[in-house]
Amino acid sequence: MKADSWRIPFPDELLLEEWENAWMLYHRGTGETHLLDALTVEILDILRSNTLSTPTLAEELARRCQRSADAEWQARIGTTLERLEFLSLVERQR
Repeated sequence: MKADSWRIPFPDELLLEEWENAWMLYHRGTGETHLLDALTVEILDILRSNTLSTPTLAEELARRCQRSADAEWQARIGTTLERLEFLSLVERQR
């Protein structure tokens, strides 16, 4: 079975600002503002210019974070992607 891929459908609609070790993201398309952590910002940074499968994205994030892409990490990335999908910040491609 092929893994789902993820992308940001309209990257120009996302405005990101860092503020005291947190990031605020304004989504022009929905008019919503979100408070993000560093991992979520990294996910959005990678997906801004790439469409990647969950395992490939987890591997790239593990490399950036200098950690292992074990099953727990893969699950964490998958859960974060599902939350971002719910917020209309990323889009799943099957």
